[in-house]
Amino acid sequence: MEEEVLSKLIEFVEMASPQVWAMAQRQVLVMAIQDILWGVVLAIVITFMVRIARDPGQGEDERGGSTIIATVLGIISLLICNHLIALVVNPQYYAVKMMLDLVK
Repeated sequence: MEEEVLSKLIEFVEMASPQVWAMAQRQVLVMAIQDILWGVVLAIVITFMVRIARDPGQGEDERGGSTIIATVLGIISLLICNHLIALVVNPQYYAVKMMLDLVK
């Protein structure tokens, strides 16, 4: 039922305003690229924190703090990857969702 309604809405938007639909889909692509960039930045920071955590020359406090920070950033990066996969797999849904959010 929902898929049918969503399909009809997509068809209507494509016919009513192809430019708006194209912009919405392009924005979903931009959001996916932003997620990729955040993922790369987090991967670099996590790598740095893991190196500090494994350095025997560091004190116990620095190593423990680095481990906690790396763990938290790892969880955040998994959430970003989850969002990225959703954007890539179903960009039409997010384009429609974005347009409906503008109406609210």
